[in-house]
Amino acid sequence: TTFANARVEIFKINDDGSGYGQGQTFLGFVTADANGNFSGSLTVSGLSNGDKVTATATDATNNTSEFGANATVTGNMIIKWREVRNPPS
Repeated sequence: TTFANARVEIFKINDDGSGYGQGQTFLGFVTADANGNFSGSLTVSGLSNGDKVTATATDATNNTSEFGANATVTGNMIIKWREVRNPPS
């Protein structure tokens, strides 16, 4: 989850081993609901099993979170995150 109505941007990363990689290639975005939950489908190319992705969340006043925890692309490329961290206050 993230904060309400956030734009959640998804990025392919170079895995730096930290678990919170920096975005390398923008893949697309989804929008969180009023409770901060987000899901959606993106049609992308250039991802393979084992690649890592991350996300940021941006609120209505353009505050942007840090990069969320890395997620690994597997199987049919369904990716699940536990959270995208909120931006600093």
